[in-house]
Amino acid sequence: MTTVRLIWPPAPFAAGFTIVDDTDAATREQVVAVYDFLTERNFRITKTVWAFAPEEKCGIPALPDSTLRGVTLEDGEYARYCRELVAGGFEVCLHGASAGNNDRSRQQAALKLIRSEYGDPGAFICHSKNADNLYWEEKVTALQPFRFLLGRYSKHQCSGEIPGTKYFWGDLCREQVRYIRLLRTRNTNTLAANPSMPYHDPAKPFVRYWFSATKRSLRDCATEEALGRLRRESGLTVLYQYLHRYADPRTLALNPDLVEAVDRITERGDILVAPVSTVLARLQSMQRVFVFRRDDEYWLANLNDHDVSGIQLAGDPPADERWELPVMKAQALTGLELPKRTRIAGKRVIPLKNNGTAAYRMPSGTLYVNCSGESRRVAGRKSVAPYSFVLEMTDRAGDEHLSLLRRSEEARLLLGQSAIILREFLFKGRSVHPDKYLGSEKITLEDHANW
Repeated sequence: MTTVRLIWPPAPFAAGFTIVDDTDAATREQVVAVYDFLTERNFRITKTVWAFAPEEKCGIPALPDSTLRGVTLEDGEYARYCRELVAGGFEVCLHGASAGNNDRSRQQAALKLIRSEYGDPGAFICHSKNADNLYWEEKVTALQPFRFLLGRYSKHQCSGEIPGTKYFWGDLCREQVRYIRLLRTRNTNTLAANPSMPYHDPAKPFVRYWFSATKRSLRDCATEEALGRLRRESGLTVLYQYLHRYADPRTLALNPDLVEAVDRITERGDILVAPVSTVLARLQSMQRVFVFRRDDEYWLANLNDHDVSGIQLAGDPPADERWELPVMKAQALTGLELPKRTRIAGKRVIPLKNNGTAAYRMPSGTLYVNCSGESRRVAGRKSVAPYSFVLEMTDRAGDEHLSLLRRSEEARLLLGQSAIILREFLFKGRSVHPDKYLGSEKITLEDHANW
């Protein structure tokens, strides 16, 4: 019996790799040096930007001015270069309207600028302790004891999600931003640490979807061992970096770690490299694809309102075979023809009853499926036409959210993030006081070789 599984990457790719590039302290010259190289290698990722120079300090209470360093889109040459990046397939998204605290009007103006000049702001990356950050500091979780510990450690006030405050912009975020990064992991396969991403959290209604990122060096994530595991696991690396630091500030020569890592990632050609919003959208599309099984018969349900192409079935490791399925039409149920003695396994494979029906409960509703040739009542409730499905939504999680973060997964992520912080305190020179490690000219903690 050959066992295959539904995997998320589109054919012909076996895994995915993306970088979210933090703009902190970047200069235009360093950015151009790095991104000219990435453009040459067709390595298209997500670059964060600040629209404006800061008018306020970062954080309440304020952090040192080192958190305010970096080029902004008010530099005309830099703005032109960023437009060229977008035209070439890169994603440009906000790291806040500026490096300092941003009131509602500033955030609104920045969103308008990005939308008009650089496309829809699919992703958004919160900066440091900005007062306009949403659900930040101890509000990242309701789980104890994590919330208690964060409350004891956190000394800053963030209120981007609180209506009536100076920094509220939650409604604008919900309308215009799709994805926000929240937690971090040391796992080079980010998706393995956060398999539900992108996910919605009903307790944080002003953010549509959250995702996690890996905090490791690019060198670590691009070793043959790490990339081999990524392929075997059909994984996704969402790496958080400060890419301008790979260009020497005086000579602009590129660090060999960047060149070697990019070449190693791209040389085989079976790792999808794309901006973070692109890979998250693909994950989200696959969250709405289900397999239904009765004996040796299989059907594929596409709950999306758009066609999905490049869907693959992959053999269990170490097998390398991958089968591409025909384009799955929007809102359609399609029978699959598989070779004999082939079994589809995985959490998204749902057994049918003998009459060819199933009722599958999801976070935002119940999916009623009829894989038979006549209309049937499913679970004694819904009458479903032949070879079709009905998705009955509930109000608990909203009408579009099919992926929520389980408490067990959240606890694992929080434990991982706690381990990252503890590691930095014990071995990487991080002080308990942000003013100390953010106030120096050279922030040791954020040197890539130190990650």
